[in-house]
Amino acid sequence: MEKHARRIGFILLGALLAGAPWAAGAENPSTAVTAAAPADFPLPADRARAARGESMFRIDGGRSEIRIYVYRAGPLAWMGHNHVLSSTDMRGYVALTQALRDARADLYVPVSTLIVDDPNQRRAAGKAFATTPDAAAIAGVRRNMLRARSLDADAFPFVRLNVRIADASLPHVTLAVSLRIRGITRELTVPAEAAISTNEVIVSGNLQIRQSDYGMTPYRVFGGALAVRDSVDVEFRLVAERAAATQPLSH
Repeated sequence: MEKHARRIGFILLGALLAGAPWAAGAENPSTAVTAAAPADFPLPADRARAARGESMFRIDGGRSEIRIYVYRAGPLAWMGHNHVLSSTDMRGYVALTQALRDARADLYVPVSTLIVDDPNQRRAAGKAFATTPDAAAIAGVRRNMLRARSLDADAFPFVRLNVRIADASLPHVTLAVSLRIRGITRELTVPAEAAISTNEVIVSGNLQIRQSDYGMTPYRVFGGALAVRDSVDVEFRLVAERAAATQPLSH
C-alpha cells in the first residue's frame, strides 16, 4: 500500500512539475558562463587600500566554494527532494592589516551561476540527499529559484557580502557579516576558522539563514502539504591569494 501511494504521489508531482510555468528552460549554467560584475565593484574603499599599498588578496573562485542546503517540508515531504545549491564563482577581495579587527572582505556571487544538485555535491552531502532528482525536476527547482518570489535574479543578479573580523584567536574567528540578498541586508555573526599566511587566506564556516528574512517566499503546493523549509544551511570555504602590488584591482 505504501509503495502504491508513493507511486501515485510521484505521478502527481511529475504532472505538477510538467505543468508548472517554471518547469522548463532553466538548465544549470555551463562552467564556461561568465557573469558580469556589480557596477560598483571593486568598491572605492578597496581601490583606495590597494593604492595605499595595503595587503590585498583576490578571491580564487576555482578553489572557493559555497554550498546551500535546501530541505523539503510538510506532510507530503516524502514526495519531494532535498536540494544542494552550489557555486564556485565567488568573487571579490580581502584586505588584511596587522590588526585583524581592521581586516575586511567585499564579495559577491552571481545568482545566475548557482548550480542545482550537482551529483558530486549530493553524494558528499550524505543520506538526506541520497535520492536523485531527474533533469526535469532540477530544471524546475532552478527556474523556481530564479523567479521573482525567490532570488529574483533579473532584479537582483548578485548576492553581496561585506565581512569584518569581530573577534579572533586563530584559527578561530568570529565574523561580522553583512549579507545582502534581493536588496535586503541582514547582519549576521558567524563563527569560522581561518588560516592566514603571507600569500594566502583561507576561511571556512557555516551558518543558517531564513529565506523569509530576505523577502523570499519558500515554494509550497497542495496548501503547504509539500513545501520548502524556510531555513537553509550554508557552508562556505573562501580562498584568497595575494594580489600583485603592481596589478590594479579588477572585477
